[in-house]
Amino acid sequence: MPEIEETVEIEDKVEAVLATVFDHYFNGMPEFAECEEPDTYAVYTLHEKPENHASGKYHAKKYWISVMIITLTHDRTLYRQTETAFVSSGFTYSGGTDVPGYESSSPYPHRYQYTQEFLISEDMEV
Repeated sequence: MPEIEETVEIEDKVEAVLATVFDHYFNGMPEFAECEEPDTYAVYTLHEKPENHASGKYHAKKYWISVMIITLTHDRTLYRQTETAFVSSGFTYSGGTDVPGYESSSPYPHRYQYTQEFLISEDMEV
């Protein structure tokens, strides 16, 4: 597992971790042309919240990263590899949600979706 520098932006950290597991990953759901959607890929979203308030300022940020893993079949090994890669890089795993695939109401028909949530906090220079 490659070292992830502390000075890089959070998006770069997330993408560095994803690159160790996935050939294809995106920040937000891309639109694919007909027959161009990869068989396996990850889509992430990033949420942040200030924390450790003191003297009218916050001194840290907490980030929530949601990683939706999209596959043709359930792939528990891939889910565990993703979890291991994030945890090994300093993130905390906070849970996962299995979204049934192959439902006509699914926004991604003919795919299985598994979403994992990770947390990380970073101190801020004040």
